[in-house]
Amino acid sequence: MKTNRILFTVMLAAFSFQVFAGLKDGLTFYEDCDDSNSSYPDVKIASSIQAVRGKFGNAFRIERRTVNEMPNGDFKEKESEFWLYRDNAQWQARNGRNDSSCLKIEGGEVALPLFGLQKKYGNAFSFYAKSSKNKEITAVRVTYEALGKETLIVQNLKLANQFIRIEAPFIANSEEGTLRIYVKGSILIDDAQLDKGVTFFNSYCPPLKRRGVDQIILPPDGHYYNEESGSLNCWVKGPWVQPGLIATTSALFGVHNESKENKWGSTSVMFISCIPKPYFGAEDGALHFITIDAKRRVAGLSESNLAKLPPLAEDEWRMFSFTWDYRDGNMHQVLFLDGKKLFGKDVPFGPLKKPSEITIGHSGGAYLNGCLDDIAIYNRPLSEKEVKMIYDSGKPLGAIIK
Repeated sequence: MKTNRILFTVMLAAFSFQVFAGLKDGLTFYEDCDDSNSSYPDVKIASSIQAVRGKFGNAFRIERRTVNEMPNGDFKEKESEFWLYRDNAQWQARNGRNDSSCLKIEGGEVALPLFGLQKKYGNAFSFYAKSSKNKEITAVRVTYEALGKETLIVQNLKLANQFIRIEAPFIANSEEGTLRIYVKGSILIDDAQLDKGVTFFNSYCPPLKRRGVDQIILPPDGHYYNEESGSLNCWVKGPWVQPGLIATTSALFGVHNESKENKWGSTSVMFISCIPKPYFGAEDGALHFITIDAKRRVAGLSESNLAKLPPLAEDEWRMFSFTWDYRDGNMHQVLFLDGKKLFGKDVPFGPLKKPSEITIGHSGGAYLNGCLDDIAIYNRPLSEKEVKMIYDSGKPLGAIIK
């Protein structure tokens, strides 16, 4: 019996190896996202993309190109018309993040007047803070005040003597308002940031500076992407997977072509994007997987309400799998989420368009606005069984196809 069990285990392992090895078939591009140096010499990963903790090892943090609209948020200038404080606060040349200049607050409050806000739209305000003295009990709360009403957005957050980022998202109810930081004890604050129009948080950017273009560029020569048949499989964490957040359009994948026409869809081959909730009170956003032929006919799959997607896992990572297959004059598309088929459609399509540009994490001015890990592109559609196999393995694709 023991010999039979051993033989069965060996046979099962051999079968599993063969099945997993089949996932190598048609794999044209694989990026584990552990660092920004691509193993493909003709693939360009923008230097502005940060490597952060991911689903497996590291991931790429791809952020929208925005401006930090918080003047003197890094406190490089000693005097600032933007930060209104009394004798309880004073500028310091050192002891900020990386021992830079910062603001020391000895109890009380500081006020930050705001202008040019859009009513009902989200805003992401953040700053770094720590206790200025060891073992002293300190706390911070933050409010947003407009039209005579003060709204609490951070409540009595206790601080130790290590800098932490305090995130305070708020919805504007007027074009003007005031942020107030109330302090108990003595604290240091540094690197404040305001990103208008969203309620999610980018990494810190210096005041009034614009970020670079976060994107991965693939050559459109057919080596990595096949417009006739293929799959995109990856893990995503960000506004795509968190219904209810207020954000701008997010893009995962974009394929474009050259065209002299100035009409919608004339320069698009394929795009995968999400339109989150744009403002407070709006319906939850939609997820789109669209292909467009030379006659500007559209084949696509969409979820019109992100709140209808299956619940998030605890770590907030989701595995998206998109497959396409052009055959017999039809485009067949399937969308999988977390290893399960959500939608499939087969519609008349063609003729196809040749790509002139392929990007990951950016398309048509929209950015992923989140983290991306374990990206794979195939020149064939993955089967439902294969997609489930990848998800159920609990491992990065690179580990299971070795």
